[in-house]
Amino acid sequence: MRYLWILLLTLALAAPAAYAVAADSTGKGAARFMLTSAEEIAREQGARSVRVDTHPGNVPMLRLIASCGFTECGIIRI
Repeated sequence: MRYLWILLLTLALAAPAAYAVAADSTGKGAARFMLTSAEEIAREQGARSVRVDTHPGNVPMLRLIASCGFTECGIIRI
């Protein structure tokens, strides 16, 4: 529940942040819940788009965002 609280607090402040699921909680839907909840809250607050960034090697996250209907729209190089 700690991750959800941080997520909701950060969204209320409209601040970018990074999130993770504890290793012993992977595969239980926590990341999907956080992502879909964040999107829902953003849309309720009037957002017309939601941006998700991840590292190209983070295959589980890439699969998750694709399965939630997000599409790749660019690459950020740092």
